[in-house]
Amino acid sequence: MAQHFTADELAADATELSEVAREALGRRLAGLRRDALVQALGRLRGPHRVALYARVEGEADPAPALAAAEAFAVARGWVVTSYHVDRCGGAAYLDHRPGWRELCGRIRRGHAQGVVADHRDAVSPLDAVYESALKRLGEVLAFLALPPGGDLPRSTPPHRVVQALAGPAPREGG
Repeated sequence: MAQHFTADELAADATELSEVAREALGRRLAGLRRDALVQALGRLRGPHRVALYARVEGEADPAPALAAAEAFAVARGWVVTSYHVDRCGGAAYLDHRPGWRELCGRIRRGHAQGVVADHRDAVSPLDAVYESALKRLGEVLAFLALPPGGDLPRSTPPHRVVQALAGPAPREGG
């Protein structure tokens, strides 16, 4: 079933949030994704079959994104069953993307149990669209896996990526 968002929902998503609010929303969405991944891997018997997905704009080369996703999947012993690419802007509805639709069809037919992408923005940089995708994957008992740092916004400065991957700094005197 097609998921549609109102103009107000997309405008609210596109407005600038405070850094604290943006980080809190990012953590919540990352938690949703990780929880679904843990649940799926706990119930599925291996080897896990995954489809790789990349979204690029214009004539950009999807090979680096697919290679990063594939390296992540292979390092975990997962079997890559297919590769899917969409050439569109990040705001495009998932239902309007032929690669995403094909990928979801393969999951419904049992050819893959999850999706691996190099970054959450491959699904969508828009939080509402990304959250909808996570929920829809969960409805068919599938998961989305991302390499370390894949949940962070692409605009995150490098020192913040390192901080996020390293975890919270130790407290003084503790």
